Amino acid sequence: ITDAGVISFNGQTGAINYTAPVTSVAGKTGIITLTASDVGALPSNTYIPNKVSDLINDKNYQTNSNVATTLSSYATTTYVDESIASAIGDITGISYYVCQEGEYDTIDYTPTI
Repeated sequence: ITDAGVISFNGQTGAINYTAPVTSVAGKTGIITLTASDVGALPSNTYIPNKVSDLINDKNYQTNSNVATTLSSYATTTYVDESIASAIGDITGISYYVCQEGEYDTIDYTPTI
């Protein structure tokens, strides 16, 4: 048998497979060389960014600087904690209990008037 196709034999099953030669690819025949555009791929010299900073922010997504500037006018956790501690320290003549994290649903404290 002589042919340009590929013949293979499976020794376990006894199957003989024949694959016919390709006669054309992407509209080309004979001995061919395919380019990226022939198969819908990007050329090998295409620049592929590997960092977000390499991209153009055309949708104006927030950067670290934008977020920091926006949040600078809001109270920080430290400021709130210190303000609450100071306010609680200023309370006199009233019985109170400061709930700890996770205690809110378990405390049965009803003040008397």
